[in-house]
Amino acid sequence: MQGAQVTEMVIFLVCIIAWALYTLSYFNLHSWMPRAFGRNHTYNNIWGQAMRIRETWARDLMAKAEDASGAALLAVQQMRNIIVACTLLVMGMAQIMGRLVLIMVSDSNLATIEELAKMDPMTGPTPSWAPAYVRVAVPFGATLVSLLCFAQAVRLAVHVGFQVRVIGVSVGKHAGERSEEEVLLEDGTVCMVQRCELFFTLGLRFLYLFIGTIFWVLGTTALLVSSFTVLLMLALSDIVIVPRRSGVSIKRVQSPKATEV
Repeated sequence: MQGAQVTEMVIFLVCIIAWALYTLSYFNLHSWMPRAFGRNHTYNNIWGQAMRIRETWARDLMAKAEDASGAALLAVQQMRNIIVACTLLVMGMAQIMGRLVLIMVSDSNLATIEELAKMDPMTGPTPSWAPAYVRVAVPFGATLVSLLCFAQAVRLAVHVGFQVRVIGVSVGKHAGERSEEEVLLEDGTVCMVQRCELFFTLGLRFLYLFIGTIFWVLGTTALLVSSFTVLLMLALSDIVIVPRRSGVSIKRVQSPKATEV
């Protein structure tokens, strides 16, 4: 293996590791990131806020689930929005996956990718250490995992729509106190709503990985630039710096916990 090939392999591993570490830190951002940026600004993590909002939304929905024309209808509409969003994304990814399969089985396309690797300003004219089909298979695998995550999000969204109505039918049958079944259904719905958000977010994360790695077919330089450009764009949208209001003290409130039976 020549020096340019080692350089390419190191850059590829750095890009993948950077994406994995950023994704893991995004889901656990509150544990290591400072709560404040200076005196006048605080950070707002989109993932942590999403989990708190969905728990509050789901519990409030369960408390009003007997209103079939109100809360129950709102839940079904919200779950339908998730299903439509996942369906549109999957339709687009299916087209992309079909094109990638055609590239992987076409000798002329693979030869063109090999020639592009030799023209890379960082590693050319040395041939790539990875075969052309591997450089296509990596973004194809990211797209496939993304599709599977969206499929799980749709599955949970459909189930939540039914479960909300079941709670609306069964609530109030035990006068004076809530039954164990009602409590378990409510806590289960909260967990499914949050799990639905998790799979939807993972689907987007692997779609972002596809965007970063698909440029590997153009060469190592394109892979490096696209990968860190995507990570930079994610960081700018995942972390929102919120200015503090002058003269207003903010107390941190813990999210409500599941009711014990």
